[in-house]
Amino acid sequence: MDWSGPKHSGRPRSPAPPAPVPGEDTAVVARYSPVMSRAFVKETAESAPPPERMVDEGPNLVTPEGLAQIDAHIVRIEAAMQTEANVLLRETLARDLRYWTIRKSTAEIVPPANGDTVAFGSTVTIKRKDREQTFRIVGVDEAEPAKGLISFRSPLAQAVLGARAGDVIEAAEPLGEIGVFAISNATKVD
Repeated sequence: MDWSGPKHSGRPRSPAPPAPVPGEDTAVVARYSPVMSRAFVKETAESAPPPERMVDEGPNLVTPEGLAQIDAHIVRIEAAMQTEANVLLRETLARDLRYWTIRKSTAEIVPPANGDTVAFGSTVTIKRKDREQTFRIVGVDEAEPAKGLISFRSPLAQAVLGARAGDVIEAAEPLGEIGVFAISNATKVD
């Protein structure tokens, strides 16, 4: 194909418009561009396996309840794999089984804390920004903020770990000032 004009950015310019045909309106001339946008190109095959789940670096601290949840995930996935016929769903289940098997093998059970300081597994009641909150500090895979379970790696948990009832913590925004009102190291939030 004959390209008119110099090349720019490693990509050829569109070809010159066609020569006008006598008797036709020359005001509207369509331009043809042979370069297709990448937005319309399928990036992956439909049969590509799902990407691996990311495993956090660092310790995999869990409560005894958290280890039971990991075991339940493994049992559920193994049962589903025995009956699943869809190849892509089986690959997804196999990927999830690998993830939970790794999480179980690296799990470090942290026994319930005793004492009067906030620790892993503690249920804490705080007040910040005129709002009272109660939550339990748990492992990464156990965290469900809507149920009052926050990861020990979360900024809020990091701010209150080691605090005692009555302490006021000056944390960076957006947390701000945090007042610790109550600590329980024996129970869990349901």
